[in-house]
Amino acid sequence: EKEPWEKAIYKLQKWGALVLLDQNIQRDLDWEIRIRWARKLNVKPLTALIAIAKDPFDLSLRLHLASKQQFLLKEAIELKLLMEKINEENDHKDWGAWEWCNKIEIKNWDKEAISIVICLRIPLWKILYRWSENWRLIKSNITAQDLVREGWEPGPEIGMELKRLRIIELKKLNSNKS
Repeated sequence: EKEPWEKAIYKLQKWGALVLLDQNIQRDLDWEIRIRWARKLNVKPLTALIAIAKDPFDLSLRLHLASKQQFLLKEAIELKLLMEKINEENDHKDWGAWEWCNKIEIKNWDKEAISIVICLRIPLWKILYRWSENWRLIKSNITAQDLVREGWEPGPEIGMELKRLRIIELKKLNSNKS
């Protein structure tokens, strides 16, 4: 992390040596942009670099990356496939914050895995970025403590009510065209 490894990657790519890692990495001319985004989103640069590989998870095993990075790449692959499927089906044009949050949050992806997919700049990456920077942070204006003060019994019902109230807040974004 302290060495000027980007210069080495540039030279290895120029010499055609990155094909030893993966053909996609060798052909990728946008790797520097991906690394910049990775740093902005707190993703390890090497993880972002290899995320474009034909099989990033397999490459992470070959490179003996930390198990956390392997896990993130595996999740990123799954999320990338989901987003590509949504893009192909083309029924997302009228979706607002609520519909996107529902799709993105259903699997409880690790935020860093989502950031890896953002770094890949796939179609719909801007949606993931909006989720990451804005929509995931939206909560109900009412807290669990407020509900208890109103007479609610502590338990799963409070969580369900907070989720329902959050949906209302997200749907407000749709009506405001945010």
